[in-house]
Amino acid sequence: MRIQLDMYALHGGLVFCVFFVLFALAWLGAGLASVAILHSSAILDLWYILWPLVFQPALGVLMLGALTVGAAKWVTSQGAKKQS
Repeated sequence: MRIQLDMYALHGGLVFCVFFVLFALAWLGAGLASVAILHSSAILDLWYILWPLVFQPALGVLMLGALTVGAAKWVTSQGAKKQS
């Protein structure tokens, strides 16, 4: 029961992280559009500042979580095969 609750929490965190990364990509797109249309790089400059501090760790957490979920499912399926 505890493992199942932990997996739900992990999935919830991954969903949040996916939407955060999509937000970051939308912000990047808005910054690129503002440079192309308005010739103003203020949005893009702020995005560049936050890239190593916020967005790269978010991508790392997303990848680590995806690998963790895959490994947990593989271990669970191997345990189910041994029990059969």
